[in-house]
Amino acid sequence: MSVAAATPTGNRTPGGITPAAAALGLPSALYCDSQTFTGAGTDSCTVTLTASSSTAQVVTLSSDNSAATLPASVTIPANATSASFTVNVAAVSSNQTATITATADGISKPYTLRLTASVTTTTPALTLSAK
Repeated sequence: MSVAAATPTGNRTPGGITPAAAALGLPSALYCDSQTFTGAGTDSCTVTLTASSSTAQVVTLSSDNSAATLPASVTIPANATSASFTVNVAAVSSNQTATITATADGISKPYTLRLTASVTTTTPALTLSAK
């Protein structure tokens, strides 16, 4: 005896099993060009998925430090496994960390960026006077 069921598109599948929707990849890595950042500027970061999907996938981004700002999300194109984004870093007056997190489908990958305060030194002026 053979059992068959109709899928929403009317296709029949053996055993009544409906083909699953295209699986989305999960975040597998998040990395930035810099581990330590001194002063203000930008850094390039990349989020990578475990697998590509036939549809584009949106990955939510966040930072726990207002000195490191980034877009709210990045879209990984269909049939791709990674996408890059820019982090804008403001100068800090004391050494800090900023944890950047990429989240998709309930899975998060963090990356810690060390923000180092710029050290400026001044050389005291020497004034000579004749007597």
